[in-house]
Amino acid sequence: MKMKKLGIVFLTVCVIFLSGCANAMKEGTEHLEQKEYSEAVKSFEEVIKGGKNVGEAYHGQGIAYWELKEYEKVKDALEKALENGVEGTPNIYQTLGGACMQLEEYDEALSCYWKGMACEGLTEEQLQAMLYNEVMAYEGLKDWEGAKVKMEAYVAKYPDDTDAQREAEFLETR
Repeated sequence: MKMKKLGIVFLTVCVIFLSGCANAMKEGTEHLEQKEYSEAVKSFEEVIKGGKNVGEAYHGQGIAYWELKEYEKVKDALEKALENGVEGTPNIYQTLGGACMQLEEYDEALSCYWKGMACEGLTEEQLQAMLYNEVMAYEGLKDWEGAKVKMEAYVAKYPDDTDAQREAEFLETR
């Protein structure tokens, strides 16, 4: 009889604990939608501590940290998301690359953009942004020749991008 009661108590605690994790995930997502980024981070931290949906919770944290402009934390959270089963998508690699750019880690940014451009589901808009950011990363590395080559290809593909045309003019002075 004691064993049966302990089993019921254990199952009840598990259900409460698991529903708490599900609620924290839902709360974190709602906080993101409401632009309450600090609260989202806290909710996702509860999910991570609970051990379920860890990858998705890190992904959520990465988004929240991006909005909070905490780029080292963005990088850490998104890398942990990938390590914990989240599929690498163009959005994840684009955000991760952007965080690396902000941290002046240009080689890592290039790697992220290349991975993002190789993902299935890449949209033309994402491709354009990553190709442009690829040029910026080469500039950050002070690899002027690499930047020029990439910019020439970019402008040929997107001739209406006036910002890129100005950047190409700048690169001609290098």
